[in-house]
Amino acid sequence: MPDHLHAVVMTESVDGDFREFVRVAKQRTAFAFRKTHQRPLWQPSYFDRTIRDGEDLRPTIVYLVANPIRAGLVEKVDDYPFWGSSVYTRAEIIEFVERASYGRT
Repeated sequence: MPDHLHAVVMTESVDGDFREFVRVAKQRTAFAFRKTHQRPLWQPSYFDRTIRDGEDLRPTIVYLVANPIRAGLVEKVDDYPFWGSSVYTRAEIIEFVERASYGRT
């Protein structure tokens, strides 16, 4: 999205510190951005949603991937170039979203 970021972040340990993750991510990206654009990148706060063990992640993924369509930026999920995953290919995510949208698992 042009004015905000959606992300799914998963910890690999029980003592993962999400607040510290956000602090460091915002600090590092803001530093690089300010050097080239001479303005702030992030607002001071953020909104987070915790998805607990056993909770279905699919509705969240569908919401995130379809957000550019709802915003009127593109007509199809695959038309938006600024999304992806370090774990799954775009094709796998699109297939996942399509299965979830049609109630298939």
